[in-house]
Amino acid sequence: MIGRRWLGCFVLVTGLIGLVGSRAFVQAGDDKAKWEWKAFDKNKDKKYDPFYQILSTKTNQTMKVADMEIKQEQNQQFYVKWTPSEPDKDGNWVVTQQIIGVKMDIDIGGNKITYDSTGQQPPKNPMSEFFDALQKAELKFYIKPADFSIVKIEGAEEFRKKLSTANPQNSKLHDNILSEASLKQMAEPTWQAFPTEKVRAEKEFKDKGTWKKTNTLDLGPIGIYDFTNTYTVGKDTKVTIESDVEYKVQTKDAKKEGLPFVIKSGKLKTKKGEGYAQFDKDRGRFKDSKLDMTLEGDLSIDIGGMVTDVRLTQTQNSTVVTQDENPLEKKKGQ
Repeated sequence: MIGRRWLGCFVLVTGLIGLVGSRAFVQAGDDKAKWEWKAFDKNKDKKYDPFYQILSTKTNQTMKVADMEIKQEQNQQFYVKWTPSEPDKDGNWVVTQQIIGVKMDIDIGGNKITYDSTGQQPPKNPMSEFFDALQKAELKFYIKPADFSIVKIEGAEEFRKKLSTANPQNSKLHDNILSEASLKQMAEPTWQAFPTEKVRAEKEFKDKGTWKKTNTLDLGPIGIYDFTNTYTVGKDTKVTIESDVEYKVQTKDAKKEGLPFVIKSGKLKTKKGEGYAQFDKDRGRFKDSKLDMTLEGDLSIDIGGMVTDVRLTQTQNSTVVTQDENPLEKKKGQ
């Protein structure tokens, strides 16, 4: 029971990270021979054509608590619509995100939850309202072209309110892990596979080269994740990725932040982190990517005054496919 209470919150967190943290962005550029983002305005009316992504993640998690072993299997698929618009007065790229479909299969110790918004009548379950709310929200990102940092996000407050209304018991958790700063931290690593202005300006960068980027994801009482990614690009514009993640316990009082548990101590480390991102110069964006990650370590968790030691092993396989056509319309037409 202790493991399931803790794991239930973890499912929510990992789902949100998967939702925000697997993106590729697009923006203007005309030279097909160069590494440049491109937006397409077929009608020349400054109304850029939307593009779509299918984000698929398979997560297997094993928690060993004393003599008990709890397994979680999670398959999730998000269908995302991205709509670029005119750059702002400072030259920042502007793109709006909409979740147009969600499919989720979760098995926690034999307890199964299924949700599919692409079906005619998705079966109701404890997370139905939460997923319904996701599809009613929009986030608008302002991105600095030079280094792909996020200048600001519009719609974050409304996004949190919609999720909290649908899932009030986790409202404080939403406020903490979905602050604007956290949303920026979750999203920024997404397009780091694209070489920055500085990297592309280097003399040795001619469709080949290696660069490294670091990022810290602060999830408040859940903990802090430090990412170090190494990118290597070859002549075929396929960027290989080596990812190293280290987890640190947050010092905040989790009980005051709305969590039913407190992570007292712990350490998680990458056992495996590798993947790729395939860039399409003609389309000016990454057409597909994949990342396989294995995390392993130990946590000490306080639930109701009872401290439990947990051994955690998690494997996650994520893929992103980008296309011009709405995948849901294509699916309905088949």
